[in-house]
Amino acid sequence: MALFAACGFPPPAAALEPIAAAPEPIVMYLARRSWHIDVGFAARDLGPSLAFTARRFPRAKYLFFGFGDRHYLLSKGKGTSSLAGALFRGPV
Repeated sequence: MALFAACGFPPPAAALEPIAAAPEPIVMYLARRSWHIDVGFAARDLGPSLAFTARRFPRAKYLFFGFGDRHYLLSKGKGTSSLAGALFRGPV
């Protein structure tokens, strides 16, 4: 039996290396309110670049970020003039 074991091939190198655990998925919430869209995250899932926002709302479980210019999103022509108009504050 020992003779047969000596003739075998060693396991592939990849089988000897530990497999790294996959990172936990982050859940993203989308909320559509009429023409407006919000993107939300659980406050505990926010990375370092958005952690300052979570500190401003210490009791919040979820934080939503809204974006979108009403005039641009509802306009039929998405040309340069309507895009430039999105740079200026309008009705919310």
